Parts: sequence; C-alpha cells; structure tokens
Amino acid sequence: MSAKEMFKKLGYKQEHHISYIKYYKEVEQCCGDPVEIQIWFYQIDECFEKNREVITMEELQAINKQIEELGWK
Repeated sequence: MSAKEMFKKLGYKQEHHISYIKYYKEVEQCCGDPVEIQIWFYQIDECFEKNREVITMEELQAINKQIEELGWK
C-alpha cells in the first residue's frame, strides 16, 4: 500500500506541489468546532511537520512510508 493510500484510509486528502506534499483533513474538536489537521513533507529540507502535537501510530506508519517513497535517508 502506498503512503497516499495509507493517508487516504486515515481520512486525509493530498496536495502535491513542487517543493512540498501536504496531507490534510478536518476533524471536530471536543467543543464541536472543526479544525484542520495538516502533515507537511518539505522536499528541499527532507523534513516533515504536523500542526498538532500528537502523531498516532497509524499516522507514523504512513509518514514512514512517505519518507521511504521520497527516498529520504
């Protein structure tokens, strides 16, 4: 299964740009307000970030797969 498929299974959509890949999804907070979760892969710096502190095990597996597919060391 590809990283894109793994993220899609977790409810993420993908935007692919020249210098980065962004996965994002909207979820409800405890108070009912929607919030967007984003995971960015910066191709020039070979790094990623998530706009929320916690990374689930399923997200970590998809992140590792994306890093593998990008050929990062």
